[in-house]
Amino acid sequence: TWYIMKNRSGIVGGAGVAQAVRDLKASNKNIRLHLVGHSLGGRLMAACAKSLAQDPLLQPDSVTLLEAAFSHYGFSANNGKGTPGFFRDVIAKKVVKGPLLETFSFQDTVVGLTYAIASHLADDNSEAIGDANDLFGGIGRNGAQKTAESVAIKLKTAASPGDPYVFKTGIVTCLDGSGGLIKDHSDVTNENVTYAFASAVAATGR
Repeated sequence: TWYIMKNRSGIVGGAGVAQAVRDLKASNKNIRLHLVGHSLGGRLMAACAKSLAQDPLLQPDSVTLLEAAFSHYGFSANNGKGTPGFFRDVIAKKVVKGPLLETFSFQDTVVGLTYAIASHLADDNSEAIGDANDLFGGIGRNGAQKTAESVAIKLKTAASPGDPYVFKTGIVTCLDGSGGLIKDHSDVTNENVTYAFASAVAATGR
């Protein structure tokens, strides 16, 4: 079931959702597009963004991947064995016009253990027990690894965020929710995550 879901998320994101996004933009050229996906939905949205890199390039205004279930080398130019990540085009072709965010947490045992074990069993190192040194580790557990165009910062507390987020474009901003800010794999609708997403949207002007 896991492998079927994983494959389907990539196919649906790259073919179905990407075409829907193109159709939506064609019908309203002024609309702002903010892509958000959780878990395998994060893989789906990464696949969508990769498809949007194809000619003609269509740039979503922001992409937010919440505890995404794909390889922590997914955006890397080189996973350490000479292989680029499956979603490398998203970075190399500068698909995302504004912020590209992804959340991760050491407390995400679904990506940290279940995803990593399933990937080990499938010997699936091209897609990319699951810490940052694991060839089969997940981005929702460790953030983007071996990716020069990435930065890891602590997820801000919505109640007292301190300095506001200042997001750079052309990189993956990895938001570390470890230590209770993201308590588990499904804890992605809390106020801290919502504040980060709202900040990404605000950074694009809408």
